[in-house]
Amino acid sequence: YTALLEKYPTDPELYLYLGSTYGIRARTAMASKEWLNVLFYGYKGLKYVRKAHNMDENLMDVYMPIGLMEYFACISPKPIKWGAQIVGISVQCEEGLQHLEIAATKSHYSWIEASNILTYIYLHMERDYEKALNKINPLVEKFPNHPFFIFLKAEALVKLHKWDDYIMLRPSLKKLSKHKSTIIADECNLKLKYLDALFA
Repeated sequence: YTALLEKYPTDPELYLYLGSTYGIRARTAMASKEWLNVLFYGYKGLKYVRKAHNMDENLMDVYMPIGLMEYFACISPKPIKWGAQIVGISVQCEEGLQHLEIAATKSHYSWIEASNILTYIYLHMERDYEKALNKINPLVEKFPNHPFFIFLKAEALVKLHKWDDYIMLRPSLKKLSKHKSTIIADECNLKLKYLDALFA
Protein backbone atom coordinates (compact mmCIF):
# COMPACT_ATOMS: atom_id res chain seq x y z
CA TYR A 1 0.00 0.00 0.00
CA THR A 2 2.87 2.38 0.71
CA ALA A 3 4.21 1.75 -2.80
CA LEU A 4 0.73 2.22 -4.29
CA LEU A 5 0.29 5.50 -2.40
CA GLU A 6 3.49 6.82 -3.94
CA LYS A 7 1.97 6.08 -7.33
CA TYR A 8 -1.61 7.18 -6.52
CA PRO A 9 -1.35 9.71 -3.67
CA THR A 10 -4.87 11.11 -4.18
CA ASP A 11 -6.77 7.79 -3.83
CA PRO A 12 -8.54 7.85 -0.43
CA GLU A 13 -9.33 4.12 -0.54
CA LEU A 14 -5.62 3.28 -0.51
CA TYR A 15 -5.22 5.27 2.72
CA LEU A 16 -8.20 3.37 4.12
CA TYR A 17 -6.66 0.01 3.18
CA LEU A 18 -3.29 0.95 4.65
CA GLY A 19 -4.97 2.12 7.85
CA SER A 20 -7.04 -1.06 8.02
CA THR A 21 -3.87 -3.14 7.59
CA TYR A 22 -2.36 -1.40 10.61
CA GLY A 23 -5.66 -2.10 12.36
CA ILE A 24 -5.25 -5.82 11.72
CA ARG A 25 -1.74 -5.59 13.18
CA ALA A 26 -3.23 -3.90 16.25
CA ARG A 27 -5.70 -6.77 16.61
CA THR A 28 -2.96 -9.39 16.48
CA ALA A 29 -1.13 -7.40 19.16
CA MET A 30 -4.33 -7.39 21.22
CA ALA A 31 -4.60 -11.18 20.94
CA SER A 32 -1.02 -11.40 22.27
CA LYS A 33 -1.77 -8.81 25.00
CA GLU A 34 0.96 -6.52 23.64
CA TRP A 35 -0.88 -3.41 24.85
CA LEU A 36 1.68 -0.82 23.74
CA ASN A 37 1.67 -2.29 20.23
CA VAL A 38 -2.12 -2.18 20.24
CA LEU A 39 -1.95 1.57 20.81
CA PHE A 40 0.99 2.10 18.43
CA TYR A 41 -0.51 0.24 15.47
CA GLY A 42 -4.01 1.38 16.33
CA TYR A 43 -2.89 5.01 16.24
CA LYS A 44 -1.01 4.54 12.94
CA GLY A 45 -4.07 2.87 11.43
CA LEU A 46 -6.41 5.56 12.70
CA LYS A 47 -4.17 8.29 11.26
CA TYR A 48 -4.51 6.86 7.74
CA VAL A 49 -8.21 6.09 8.11
CA ARG A 50 -8.89 9.67 9.20
CA LYS A 51 -6.85 10.95 6.25
CA ALA A 52 -9.02 8.85 3.93
CA HIS A 53 -12.15 10.34 5.51
CA ASN A 54 -10.80 13.88 5.18
CA MET A 55 -10.22 13.22 1.47
CA ASP A 56 -13.67 11.70 0.91
CA GLU A 57 -16.47 12.31 3.42
CA ASN A 58 -18.68 9.79 1.60
CA LEU A 59 -16.28 6.92 2.30
CA MET A 60 -18.40 5.32 5.03
CA ASP A 61 -16.09 2.31 5.37
CA VAL A 62 -13.83 4.44 7.59
CA TYR A 63 -16.34 4.09 10.43
CA MET A 64 -15.64 0.37 10.96
CA PRO A 65 -12.00 0.69 12.11
CA ILE A 66 -12.75 3.95 13.96
CA GLY A 67 -15.72 2.44 15.80
CA LEU A 68 -13.80 -0.73 16.61
CA MET A 69 -10.87 1.20 18.10
CA GLU A 70 -13.23 3.39 20.13
CA TYR A 71 -15.20 0.48 21.54
CA PHE A 72 -12.01 -1.45 22.32
CA ALA A 73 -10.61 1.61 24.12
CA CYS A 74 -13.86 1.96 26.08
CA ILE A 75 -13.78 -1.57 27.49
CA SER A 76 -10.02 -1.58 28.14
CA PRO A 77 -8.20 -1.07 31.47
CA LYS A 78 -7.48 2.50 32.57
CA PRO A 79 -3.88 2.66 31.23
CA ILE A 80 -5.14 1.75 27.75
CA LYS A 81 -7.93 4.33 28.02
CA TRP A 82 -5.40 6.93 29.06
CA GLY A 83 -3.11 6.06 26.13
CA ALA A 84 -6.05 6.07 23.72
CA GLN A 85 -7.10 9.55 24.83
CA ILE A 86 -3.56 10.84 24.35
CA VAL A 87 -3.56 9.71 20.71
CA GLY A 88 -7.05 11.13 20.12
CA ILE A 89 -9.20 8.00 20.32
CA SER A 90 -12.59 8.37 21.98
CA VAL A 91 -13.13 6.09 24.98
CA GLN A 92 -16.93 6.38 24.88
CA CYS A 93 -18.62 3.03 24.18
CA GLU A 94 -21.70 4.73 22.72
CA GLU A 95 -19.60 6.64 20.22
CA GLY A 96 -17.85 3.45 19.11
CA LEU A 97 -21.21 1.69 18.69
CA GLN A 98 -22.61 4.61 16.67
CA HIS A 99 -19.65 4.51 14.30
CA LEU A 100 -19.92 0.74 13.89
CA GLU A 101 -23.65 1.16 13.17
CA ILE A 102 -22.84 3.67 10.41
CA ALA A 103 -20.42 1.15 8.88
CA ALA A 104 -22.98 -1.66 9.18
CA THR A 105 -25.74 0.30 7.47
CA LYS A 106 -23.99 2.68 5.04
CA SER A 107 -20.57 1.31 4.06
CA HIS A 108 -19.79 -0.32 0.73
CA TYR A 109 -17.21 -2.91 1.84
CA SER A 110 -17.11 -3.16 5.63
CA TRP A 111 -20.82 -3.65 6.41
CA ILE A 112 -20.25 -7.42 6.74
CA GLU A 113 -17.44 -7.13 9.28
CA ALA A 114 -19.14 -4.27 11.13
CA SER A 115 -22.38 -6.27 11.40
CA ASN A 116 -20.48 -9.33 12.62
CA ILE A 117 -18.57 -7.28 15.22
CA LEU A 118 -21.78 -5.59 16.41
CA THR A 119 -23.46 -8.98 16.75
CA TYR A 120 -20.67 -10.16 19.07
CA ILE A 121 -20.76 -6.90 21.03
CA TYR A 122 -24.54 -6.99 21.47
CA LEU A 123 -24.53 -10.69 22.35
CA HIS A 124 -21.60 -10.82 24.77
CA MET A 125 -20.81 -7.30 25.95
CA GLU A 126 -23.99 -5.22 25.86
CA ARG A 127 -26.39 -8.17 26.32
CA ASP A 128 -28.87 -6.59 23.91
CA TYR A 129 -30.04 -9.77 22.23
CA GLU A 130 -32.71 -8.12 20.06
CA LYS A 131 -30.10 -5.84 18.49
CA ALA A 132 -27.79 -8.83 18.02
CA LEU A 133 -30.54 -10.67 16.14
CA ASN A 134 -31.25 -7.62 13.97
CA LYS A 135 -27.56 -7.37 13.04
CA ILE A 136 -27.01 -11.04 12.25
CA ASN A 137 -30.21 -11.63 10.25
CA PRO A 138 -29.00 -9.80 7.09
CA LEU A 139 -25.71 -11.74 7.20
CA VAL A 140 -27.52 -15.09 7.42
CA GLU A 141 -29.80 -14.08 4.54
CA LYS A 142 -26.88 -12.91 2.38
CA PHE A 143 -24.58 -15.84 3.31
CA PRO A 144 -26.86 -18.79 4.15
CA ASN A 145 -24.00 -21.31 3.97
CA HIS A 146 -21.65 -19.41 6.25
CA PRO A 147 -21.08 -21.81 9.17
CA PHE A 148 -20.69 -19.21 11.92
CA PHE A 149 -23.27 -16.52 11.13
CA ILE A 150 -26.14 -18.97 11.57
CA PHE A 151 -24.79 -20.03 14.98
CA LEU A 152 -24.74 -16.40 16.11
CA LYS A 153 -28.36 -16.12 15.02
CA ALA A 154 -29.20 -19.31 16.93
CA GLU A 155 -27.52 -17.96 20.06
CA ALA A 156 -29.50 -14.73 19.84
CA LEU A 157 -32.72 -16.73 19.46
CA VAL A 158 -31.90 -18.86 22.51
CA LYS A 159 -30.99 -15.81 24.61
CA LEU A 160 -34.35 -14.27 23.61
CA HIS A 161 -36.14 -17.55 24.53
CA LYS A 162 -37.46 -17.86 20.97
CA TRP A 163 -37.53 -21.61 21.33
CA ASP A 164 -39.70 -22.43 18.30
CA ASP A 165 -37.40 -20.45 16.01
CA TYR A 166 -34.37 -22.21 17.49
CA ILE A 167 -35.93 -25.65 16.92
CA MET A 168 -36.66 -24.70 13.28
CA LEU A 169 -33.04 -23.64 12.82
CA ARG A 170 -31.53 -26.63 14.59
CA PRO A 171 -31.45 -29.07 11.60
CA SER A 172 -29.21 -26.59 9.74
CA LEU A 173 -26.96 -26.34 12.80
CA LYS A 174 -26.80 -30.13 13.09
CA LYS A 175 -25.81 -30.40 9.42
CA LEU A 176 -22.98 -27.90 9.93
CA SER A 177 -21.73 -29.86 12.95
CA LYS A 178 -20.92 -32.62 10.41
CA HIS A 179 -19.08 -30.29 8.03
CA LYS A 180 -16.40 -31.87 5.81
CA SER A 181 -13.80 -29.56 7.36
CA THR A 182 -12.79 -31.07 10.72
CA ILE A 183 -11.97 -27.65 12.19
CA ILE A 184 -15.37 -26.20 11.22
CA ALA A 185 -17.19 -29.38 12.30
CA ASP A 186 -15.49 -29.33 15.72
CA GLU A 187 -16.33 -25.67 16.33
CA CYS A 188 -19.92 -26.07 15.15
CA ASN A 189 -20.37 -29.20 17.26
CA LEU A 190 -19.14 -27.38 20.39
CA LYS A 191 -21.46 -24.45 19.67
CA LEU A 192 -24.40 -26.76 19.11
CA LYS A 193 -23.78 -28.50 22.46
CA TYR A 194 -23.61 -25.07 24.13
CA LEU A 195 -26.90 -23.96 22.54
CA ASP A 196 -28.62 -27.25 23.38
CA ALA A 197 -27.44 -26.87 26.99
CA LEU A 198 -28.95 -23.37 27.13
CA PHE A 199 -32.15 -24.73 25.57
CA ALA A 200 -32.32 -27.54 28.15
